[in-house]
Amino acid sequence: MHDELARIFQEARNGTLPTGFDRWDLSYSDGWTVAHTAAHYGTLPANFNRWELADDDGLTVSQVVEKRKSLR
Repeated sequence: MHDELARIFQEARNGTLPTGFDRWDLSYSDGWTVAHTAAHYGTLPANFNRWELADDDGLTVSQVVEKRKSLR
């Protein structure tokens, strides 16, 4: 599973997750999810709707997107 998880996170970074991907809640041990990664790299799809997902520190995907926008 670790290799598969690493591949999925890499696809999230690259914006190459398959169409219809819905496992946004997959995470590393710190709660950082695939959705957080895609948000950080600006690769979330237009139909993404899991904004409430939070890591172990309570940081939501929505907050990651807002932080990314403020750094532009």
